[in-house]
Amino acid sequence: MPIITIRVRSQKTSDARRQYFLRKRAKDTKLKFTNDTVRAFVSENIPLVKHDHPAIREWLNEYIKGSGDLPNATTLHSLYMNILKMEEESKIKEAVKDQAIVLFRILLASGEHKMLVAGAKYLNNANSTKCSTAVVDILLKYEVKY
Repeated sequence: MPIITIRVRSQKTSDARRQYFLRKRAKDTKLKFTNDTVRAFVSENIPLVKHDHPAIREWLNEYIKGSGDLPNATTLHSLYMNILKMEEESKIKEAVKDQAIVLFRILLASGEHKMLVAGAKYLNNANSTKCSTAVVDILLKYEVKY
């Protein structure tokens, strides 16, 4: 007569696995919340330091569950802005894949920086003269007075 063995998972092991997955999901949720918060602040030109104000912290804690876990503005800026920057750069790279492009960075009188995609020009091993020529060519193409 064959012997049948039945494996029974202990309650302890099952609880440990459940705890692991709950912690992982909580960590993922916190990371998404933090990234989305930084993205929202940046997209609306709200300085990240604003969320450090005691009144804002108190409001967040009262009305948004888990918002008390948001890191301070310095951490948000040093860690999460880089994540946001890399995500945006990868979106731009994908959008202009197999295309050449010239970007202009404009400093407005208010001190605000704006990026303007004005045209496309492929520069291989470019030096300052080639870059300047490319910019002037784009300006001439779009009849921009300079």
